[in-house]
Amino acid sequence: TLVFERGGFTSAAAGTTAFCFFYFALILPSKIYDVTFTRLFSSFQVYGASTLVAVIGHFIITIITYFGIKKFNLTGYFISNIIGYYLIMPVIFYLVLLYRFKQMDKLAIIKNFLLALIVIPVVFIICDTLYLRLPFNYIINIIIISFDTLICSFKIF
Repeated sequence: TLVFERGGFTSAAAGTTAFCFFYFALILPSKIYDVTFTRLFSSFQVYGASTLVAVIGHFIITIITYFGIKKFNLTGYFISNIIGYYLIMPVIFYLVLLYRFKQMDKLAIIKNFLLALIVIPVVFIICDTLYLRLPFNYIINIIIISFDTLICSFKIF
C-alpha cells in the first residue's frame, strides 16, 4: 500500500506486484549457489562443464516452469523457480563437484545445502508471522523483517 498504490495502480495491481516481489525475494538467496558455483568453475577454468551444467539446469527449470504456469498460473511460475533454484541447480552443481572437484569437502556442501533448505522456510514463516503481528507502521515492520532475514542468511551462508 505504501509503495505501490500511487498514480494508476489499483489495489489489485498493487497486490499482484507485491506478490511478485515477495516471490522474487524468496528466490534471491538461491542466487548465492549460482554465483558461488559459477566463480568456482571459472577459477578452475572449467568453462565447458559450467556451460553444460547451466544449459541442462535451466532447460529442466524451463520445463517445470511451463507446466507450473499451465497448472497454477502466476504462482506456478514462482513455485517452479523456487524448486529449480533451490533443488535442481544445487543437485546438478553437486554432481559436477563429484565428477570434477574430488578434493572438496562434499559433506560440508551437503550439510550447508540441507541447512539452507530448512532455515529458509523457517525464515519465511517467522517473517510472515512477524509482519502480521508487529504493532508498528509499515517501515518499522520492513526494517525488523529485513534485519531478521539478514541474520538468518549469514547463519546459512
